[in-house]
Amino acid sequence: MNYGNILTTTWKTLWREKVIYAFGFLMMLAPALAGILIGVAMAFSSEESLERFVESDFGTLATFIILVVYFLFIALTIVMSGVSFSGVFKGTLLAQNSDALPLSFGALWEASMPFLWRMLGLMFSVGFALMLVFLVPMLLFMGIGALTAGIGFLCVLPFFLLMIPLSIAGYVLLSLSMAVLVAEDGSVIETLQKTWALLKANFWSLVLMAVILYVIQMGINLVAAVPMYILQFGAFFMLDFNHLDPANLFRYLGIFFAIYMPFAVFFQSVALTYTNGAWMLSYLDLNATPAAEDEIIEYEA
Repeated sequence: MNYGNILTTTWKTLWREKVIYAFGFLMMLAPALAGILIGVAMAFSSEESLERFVESDFGTLATFIILVVYFLFIALTIVMSGVSFSGVFKGTLLAQNSDALPLSFGALWEASMPFLWRMLGLMFSVGFALMLVFLVPMLLFMGIGALTAGIGFLCVLPFFLLMIPLSIAGYVLLSLSMAVLVAEDGSVIETLQKTWALLKANFWSLVLMAVILYVIQMGINLVAAVPMYILQFGAFFMLDFNHLDPANLFRYLGIFFAIYMPFAVFFQSVALTYTNGAWMLSYLDLNATPAAEDEIIEYEA
């Protein structure tokens, strides 16, 4: 794999076709709105008002409504994630064809919708399989630890270390399968079969790409988290040394949280959009057929 070409072409593609970022933001739209609402609630509520609200008759009904809205929010987030993934992968693919440029939001939305339900099916299939792979051993290890008063954890520690390469393989499988789905326009089963074949044939190349993209994504997220770390340190400093009222501090934190969440979501969306675009170009690189043995595939950007 030509890692340098993939990474630079991804950046050039997204810079030129910024509409792809709009689809990347769709995934984080609901969490951003939820963060703003939580921050506002923190800023304009008090412990006494919350207690009166919970103990009132309306509080019981409102609690039920909040639970219903919460589950609807989860469902909306999942659907928007499918739309976001479909749009980013399809947009990155179309951006390699000069005849399809420039991309518009409406055209990309229309081109992405045929993949939505298959994308959700792929996410659930791989996610459920990964959950079984990790959840069953974790429950077993917890049972062993409980029965042996914690001593058994020492015996199963190597199995925890085994989870690291398994998590990397799971990340590669999910990300690459999304690229295969959009590029090949096949069913969920066909996509998983082709992805598994690619993963076996190019395992270490794909693992290295996964590590590179993970470092890039974590680096961007770390930059976005710096203001939150500064606030936490400053808040504790004010509380300990200036004796700031904890209730007022809670309100200040709520205001900052409402302002900070869109900022953090923006950077997370940029990171996810870039990594997803890179996975699409990684798939194209694996399937490229050079005209000569030493030829380097160059994507148009």
